[in-house]
Amino acid sequence: MLTRATTKASARYTRSNASALLGALAVIASCSARPTASSESDSTTTAQSTTTAADSTSVIPTDASPASDDASMPGTADESGSATTGPSFTCPPAEDESQCDAFAQDCPEGFKCRLLDPWEDQTPVCTPVVDDAVGLYQSCTIDAEQCADDCAGMAGCYPIYDEYPLCVNMCGIVDCPEAEICQLSGSTDVGLCFPACDPLDPLCPQTMSTCTLRSGGFVCSPIPFEGGVGIGEDCTGGASCTDDLLCLDADDFGPSCETVFCCSELCDLREPGSSCTVPDHICQPVLTEPPPGQEHVGVCAVPGASE
Repeated sequence: MLTRATTKASARYTRSNASALLGALAVIASCSARPTASSESDSTTTAQSTTTAADSTSVIPTDASPASDDASMPGTADESGSATTGPSFTCPPAEDESQCDAFAQDCPEGFKCRLLDPWEDQTPVCTPVVDDAVGLYQSCTIDAEQCADDCAGMAGCYPIYDEYPLCVNMCGIVDCPEAEICQLSGSTDVGLCFPACDPLDPLCPQTMSTCTLRSGGFVCSPIPFEGGVGIGEDCTGGASCTDDLLCLDADDFGPSCETVFCCSELCDLREPGSSCTVPDHICQPVLTEPPPGQEHVGVCAVPGASE
């Protein structure tokens, strides 16, 4: 289900980033490192049990300790409970064991290949595909004993920003599906696909209801915005600004910004003479190379700020 989302930039502009206006937001740079819930609070993922503000999800509990540290994932069993012929995989895998390729998805039928953790432990494991699966972008559960999750298809359950376990696609070696943007870790070639959004008219899943600027463009995020800071006021990141504002570098905002960063308005480049509240501001592109559907998104800044 889609819902109209609140929108703001997820971090401040810096002049050093060539991929976005005025050097774009600092959050884009932060996407090169593993995100944490306190930084946008930006970032992405650990394969641990977490709880969201709207949904409670946790590692599936086990009633008894296994006989050993490893658990086996059998294919089928007879009436006595003894394993029969069929694929079987150990969780966690033995050291240096490669059960599958997460991008090739080469596990046997009825299994999928997922990473234990896209950012820290990228060990690929073959896990059973469950019958009553959870859809894309929905809250999900990680079964640590089986190295498995309850996401449908080839999607994996990964905690977004360390706090929000959601079913998402992986990317890096392969591109995201259409209408998604890949968010990579700077230390790896593995990332997660976030749905793209238009900050001027955002439609996002209910579990990722804010539209925020990150590496590559505006994406839907589960992190709620704090809000409260208005145009020309000091901001510490996009989350501190009110709706429809970005956190700009003072040089790009102009002399009326008396701090290091100030909130400024988003605007629509498709509207001739799109007005900006601050004198001398004009509507300029946010990104030099915007993704499809975001070419019209601009921000109010002093002339020449994008140069």
